[in-house]
Amino acid sequence: MIEEKEIRITCRCADVLPLDSILDFQGDFKSRDIYDIENIITSLLKYGISFPFFVWRHEELSYCIDGHGRKSALSLLRERGYTIPAVPVVYLMANDQAEARHKFLRLNSRYGTMTEESILDFIGDIAIDFSELSIPDIFNIDFSAKELVYDILDDTKGTKKKDKKVKRCPYCGGILT
Repeated sequence: MIEEKEIRITCRCADVLPLDSILDFQGDFKSRDIYDIENIITSLLKYGISFPFFVWRHEELSYCIDGHGRKSALSLLRERGYTIPAVPVVYLMANDQAEARHKFLRLNSRYGTMTEESILDFIGDIAIDFSELSIPDIFNIDFSAKELVYDILDDTKGTKKKDKKVKRCPYCGGILT
């Protein structure tokens, strides 16, 4: 018996479109190598299609505002024998190509900064393989097991103690004992 390989949809939207009906919009705005696409493939195989494609409809055509990397990864998965279902989409409203480009740039803008502490606080003790991610703010962060200073609640007095040093795992952020 041949095992059927199908990519799961793990989000819900009001509409879906066949992958091939979604046209590229960004051109060479972002460059991706095979390593980048393989990381997206790893995510798709593990979590399914968890995020909708943002699409701008213009003159009966559907242009990809967000999802180019996933589109490339899904096309490669199809070449490898996977069944690709119609993908979830969210329609972006824009009066013309100029407005669609403005919105595209805003979608790709970063309005905030992550820090080593904010990332470690967010992930808590869950396992994270940072090699599967591309987060620009963590480019210069050394996630090797290091001592980080945290406020630790002193249960006996209900107050916070300063300067409690905790060693964190470089991969999952969990506390090392």
